[in-house]
Amino acid sequence: MAVTPALAIDCVYVAARKATECQTGADFDIARLVQASHQVSEAVRRRLMQQFFAGEGVDETMAVLNYAAQNSDETDAGAFAGFVEDPTTAVPVHSVWSDVGGIYSNRSSATSGFVGAMATGSVGVDKQVGQGGVVGLFGGLETSYYDTTSATGAGFLRGNGFSAGAYAGQLLGDNIFANATLGYRQVANSFEIGATGADYWSRSLNASANLTGYYQFDYVRVSPKTGISLSHEWQDGYTETSGAISPAQETTAGIASAGIEAGYTYFTPDGRTIEPWASANLEWLFLNTAAPAPPLSPDPLNSLDLRLGTGVNATISDSVSLSLRGDISGLTTPNYFVVSAGGQLSVRF
Repeated sequence: MAVTPALAIDCVYVAARKATECQTGADFDIARLVQASHQVSEAVRRRLMQQFFAGEGVDETMAVLNYAAQNSDETDAGAFAGFVEDPTTAVPVHSVWSDVGGIYSNRSSATSGFVGAMATGSVGVDKQVGQGGVVGLFGGLETSYYDTTSATGAGFLRGNGFSAGAYAGQLLGDNIFANATLGYRQVANSFEIGATGADYWSRSLNASANLTGYYQFDYVRVSPKTGISLSHEWQDGYTETSGAISPAQETTAGIASAGIEAGYTYFTPDGRTIEPWASANLEWLFLNTAAPAPPLSPDPLNSLDLRLGTGVNATISDSVSLSLRGDISGLTTPNYFVVSAGGQLSVRF
């Protein structure tokens, strides 16, 4: 959902350098697809973490979805004991959630520099189904603005858009859950540099799948995770105010990721939990294509990235959960970094 303008200036730079063949920089198109998919996938995955991972931490009465009441007959059935939709109990099986985030990006480059921020917001609703399953729908909005610099001068790039989609999650045994997300995204883009500029639309489909583990050692939680994301974007052709024409373009991106997250559970006097956590992930851009092929970037991004994160998960009440997060990425590309922060609130009923 979010657009990281990793090469926003590349679009402007190429337009000014080769006006008769102005196209958005290939690295920028890939980067924004990757970040858009990551924002949606991670929001959904964290939503399901709050649902699948027991809110009571190491307490014997912890139960899947933070829904189930204590069941003494299932105390040895693993961390996810009690994940049964029982119509005879007053157990909530629906959830609504809201996720907000912000991204600050900074790239120092004489030919492709930028600095700016993006704000995103999404809401969703889901329902427990069958034995250990969840299905849901989501929708979101985004807005961004970036100042850019290039060999030909200063400019700006901005975008406003929306997204919508569906997701599903399923427990696999006692210690692993899988989730998949499919989303559609549409953004109205505009840029200016010097005396020229243009407006255009871009539309994309994003699909992702993740596996997340849950292993509790006293107060310590360890969660290995892996995932894959595929995205395809259709960008409309446009004519600049200078008269230069850029044809329609299609871009495809594929990302594979693997990492680990660890948290430590604290208990409040009233029995609620607070869990600070930290994570590290490697992300590999294994698929990167565009047609027609644009000019190569003079300052490309590295296809292997390191993302470091931290945050806190908390149970506010029996039906309300809160998670806060932050991370930094772009660490493998010189003179480039991206910092993001956000939070998510979910309510069960």
